[in-house]
Amino acid sequence: MSRPGTRQQIRIQHINAGSKNAAFYASEAKARLDRGNAQGALEILDQAKQNRCMDDYTNTILAEVLQAIGPERASEIRMQHINVGNKNAAFYAS
Repeated sequence: MSRPGTRQQIRIQHINAGSKNAAFYASEAKARLDRGNAQGALEILDQAKQNRCMDDYTNTILAEVLQAIGPERASEIRMQHINVGNKNAAFYAS
């Protein structure tokens, strides 16, 4: 079994290399959020946006992060996705 620090190092290595794989950003943002570092999670998701690899899952994590920082913005993000017809249940569940 790998250690959490090792997993984080691998994710950060891929993120810093400009990966277009949303899974690295989602996993790192979620790990940071779970550790109570919402601002750090937001920074990772900003990098995902810059690298144009946001998807429904990273957007739901973004809503969670924003919920932790400021609930109004999180609701705004979810409603944007709902209003354009996104059928992903994650936007409706939260």
